Amino acid sequence: MVLIKTVLKSNFNGLVAAAIDASRSTFQLYTSGIYYDQHCSTILDHAIGVVGYGSEGGNNYWIVRNSWGSSWGEQGYIRMAKDKNNMCGISNDVNVPYIK
Repeated sequence: MVLIKTVLKSNFNGLVAAAIDASRSTFQLYTSGIYYDQHCSTILDHAIGVVGYGSEGGNNYWIVRNSWGSSWGEQGYIRMAKDKNNMCGISNDVNVPYIK
């Protein structure tokens, strides 16, 4: 819920910084599609940037930029399931830059 409110408040004029559990091999070996792993924990160990959100076939997702280079995932991005029990702890530690 925190991530959703932060994203909506920021109007996506930039990046929303977040942290996730990236320890699962399903995450590390992700290549495409909407990522969902019911066994992903909420123990945070990796910083990511949430850059948008979307929906495909009735499945909502976050568009996430990873730091592992463009050969990982979908050209360096992952679509993470949204509204699925705080997937990998994505809503636990969220930050948006505030510029005066």
